[in-house]
Amino acid sequence: MSNTQTVYRYDAKGYYIGTSLAQLLNNELLLPSDCTKEKPTLKDGYWTRWNGSKWTDEKIPTSCVECIEQGLTCISNGTGEHNYQVKILLESLVSADQEHYKIVVSSDFVEQIEEIPEPTEEEKQQKEDEEKDQALEQAIDELGKEMLKAQMCENKEWIAEIKAQYQTLMSGDEE
Repeated sequence: MSNTQTVYRYDAKGYYIGTSLAQLLNNELLLPSDCTKEKPTLKDGYWTRWNGSKWTDEKIPTSCVECIEQGLTCISNGTGEHNYQVKILLESLVSADQEHYKIVVSSDFVEQIEEIPEPTEEEKQQKEDEEKDQALEQAIDELGKEMLKAQMCENKEWIAEIKAQYQTLMSGDEE
């Protein structure tokens, strides 16, 4: 006859973390405070959580929207299996849709998903202006390289053509 019994452990928030052995003393189970005798039914796609009297199932979110709706958070530098699972889940969901969502960490290290707002008209215009400036800089660099080649060849027609292209670029009349 064994003097131990399998019990089911949960973390500080009640999430299932595995099994343990509790000792039987005079047929009385010495049950640790983070354990129960009730065996959980583990389901794919769900976290199992002890609510103080029974195991419950919590659906694991499959999208950033669901995480936001559930208010799912973790501690960015936290410990514990469930915290780690939430952290990995948040990171993988945001990684799959970085254009629309990001992870934010508060001053007390709480990590959660946040939707990235659509850019304002001013931000869109600023981005467009920056892209035009970059394109102009690249075109000028290319003309500079061409000019060096033309000068090395001492080709006056080519040099004149490059100067004309440069003037067109600088005047903003290019097509």
